[in-house]
Amino acid sequence: MKTIVINLDSAEITLVSFDVFDTVITRKSGTPETIFRRTGEKLRDQGLLDIPPRAFEQMRAEAERRTRKHRPQREINLAEIYQEMNRLWFFPETKLRELMHRELETERENLYAIPGAVKLIEQARQAGKRIVFVSDMYLPKYFLREVLIEQHLMADGEGLYVSSEWGGSKAGGRLFPLLLQQEKLKGAQVLHLGDSLYCDVVRATEQGIQARQITRGSLNRFELALAKAEAELFERPGQLAGFARQARLNAQANGEYFVAARMGSSLAGPLLTAYAEWVLRTALKRQLRRLYFLARDGEVLMRLCEVLAPFVGAADIELKYLYGSRETWSPAAQLPMDEAAADFFARQIAWTASTWEHCVEYLGFTPAEINATSLQDKWGATVKNLEWKKQIFRDVAGNPVLGPKLRQRLGEKTALAARYMREQGLAEPVPSGLVDCGWSGTWTDLIGDLVETQGGRRPLVFFLGQRKRSSPARSETLAWMFDHERGSGLKTVPDFFHVVVEFLLTANHGRTIGFEERDGALHPKLAPVDWQGFAPASWKVFREALLAFAKNYAEDLKPNRESVDLRPTLNELVILSWEQPTVEEAQFLAGHTIGLSPSRTNTNGLARAYRWPDGLRLSFRGQLPGYPPFWWHEGALALSKPKIRKTMAFLWRGWQLLRALRDNGCGGLAAKRLVRLLGASARKLNQELDSREENSACCFVTAPAQTVIPPRTPRAVSARPAEKTKS
Repeated sequence: MKTIVINLDSAEITLVSFDVFDTVITRKSGTPETIFRRTGEKLRDQGLLDIPPRAFEQMRAEAERRTRKHRPQREINLAEIYQEMNRLWFFPETKLRELMHRELETERENLYAIPGAVKLIEQARQAGKRIVFVSDMYLPKYFLREVLIEQHLMADGEGLYVSSEWGGSKAGGRLFPLLLQQEKLKGAQVLHLGDSLYCDVVRATEQGIQARQITRGSLNRFELALAKAEAELFERPGQLAGFARQARLNAQANGEYFVAARMGSSLAGPLLTAYAEWVLRTALKRQLRRLYFLARDGEVLMRLCEVLAPFVGAADIELKYLYGSRETWSPAAQLPMDEAAADFFARQIAWTASTWEHCVEYLGFTPAEINATSLQDKWGATVKNLEWKKQIFRDVAGNPVLGPKLRQRLGEKTALAARYMREQGLAEPVPSGLVDCGWSGTWTDLIGDLVETQGGRRPLVFFLGQRKRSSPARSETLAWMFDHERGSGLKTVPDFFHVVVEFLLTANHGRTIGFEERDGALHPKLAPVDWQGFAPASWKVFREALLAFAKNYAEDLKPNRESVDLRPTLNELVILSWEQPTVEEAQFLAGHTIGLSPSRTNTNGLARAYRWPDGLRLSFRGQLPGYPPFWWHEGALALSKPKIRKTMAFLWRGWQLLRALRDNGCGGLAAKRLVRLLGASARKLNQELDSREENSACCFVTAPAQTVIPPRTPRAVSARPAEKTKS
């Protein structure tokens, strides 16, 4: 996040003015229209107006639009908006004032000071500057003054210029000249801070005012996508974008780890919270009494369910954390030491092994032990295919020296895993479920097998998503976001979906490498924490923001209300994070380490800045440094310097276009299809070359040695934007 440092002692500044909405205060809701819908709820519940809240929202928004149309030369106020609405109602004046009072009451309940704003304003006061507030807003001046005082932002004697009182707005170019006239100042003596490029920077700069755009309180692009979804929810007044913004602002109050706060509140928060809510509501419908969350992806999902459960009527469902990993569950599948076990070993355990040494290490043997048997002479230097890996398993299992050791080792680990399951209650006759992120179902099926061998009933399995399986599921499996096995949920999700989600699910403990007995019970033995590219402090902020979103969201839930289907929007958020990252987001996610081995003995980062040798490789071979989705091309572009970035973007798009033409049979390709391919390639290229800015913040200093950052020349704005009800 860009922090603009301004030295108040090094300029002629005598007055600092602040925009109000999304600069020093903001709403808990994502859009003003949500306030209208909340007001409609209140009016209906209190018996003041017998119309649906959604209808009131539409009428209120339309009345504002019509009022602005009737008064194009000046700014409007709330009383005029309600007079326009009363053309339909013909209410007496007392009733109309009561309706307006309810809207103001709802506004007050939803407004809060942006963290850091009080400190920023106080810095300007301490520097001896006069403070004023300037707002394009239909709300009454007295109301805004009360709110600013209540939020400890405004002190006695400080100015407030509101368009609804003066009849002119910042956007219309009349409010800043009026400010200078009333304060008897020249433009160079005023510094203005606000979130709108046009209203707060362009219009202020026209009057000679030094202006800075401060966008930290504005909705970021993830939150804007949520706000769009929110506007389409007809059944309830959702506040998703507002929940995300509030969690983000609180988590990054001190300005550090802002990307972690954003990704936790605005991406992981909505996605994982919606999944957790679905799990709980489905568990209630299926009358489950216990939910087990599988380590380690299930760790945060359990925390989310703990937050949500009381609000959806699921407080009586027992939530338990089940430690385990491939290392603890896989011995049961290999113990028969038959052909099925060999296939399981080759496909699920040694699938990334490149040498026979790696394969035997997965079986618990050292190369020296193998050398004593001369088996290595049979295998050769390199594991070439799946069948070769199967043969290694067969040879070790059939060896008179190694086979018994392997059987004993697998038997001991399987017995410990079975005992741990019994101690955790999985063998009890209690309707239960297993919660995981999902994808293939291999491990939940194996857990179900173990439960059955202990006399228990297979738990119902919950997945965030399930891809097409190579064999039918042995445990009943329900998937939320997508289920390619059953053909339900979203039909298509990107290949990189699981890479992003597994990063968001990073837990604060290491993988389970076994079990040990303490105090008469089994406890997990854990490897060192694998942060998967997170810095521990960054992970803490990320997790705090994620849970803060869930807490905000939970307060809006009701037990008997159906959850709204947000899956398409949430999928778009994941795509947005991957395909259009900011530089800071690329730095954040590029460090995510992808472990392609079960023990994560070798890991690779998702991306790094491109170098010129990468360009040569791509030119002649058409290959990136890694293989997508385990190489993040868009992230690497964002991290790269401009020249190599452009080169790599053009080269990769060119190769991708050639591949698309080849796959579509370029010889007989229809003209319309060719135009679509070229258009898609051009849009993708433009997207990859586009640079994205961060939400900016501001701080003041008074050291004489420093200088004020010169005003940024605003980008040309061709036309006055439509006036909004935000600020």
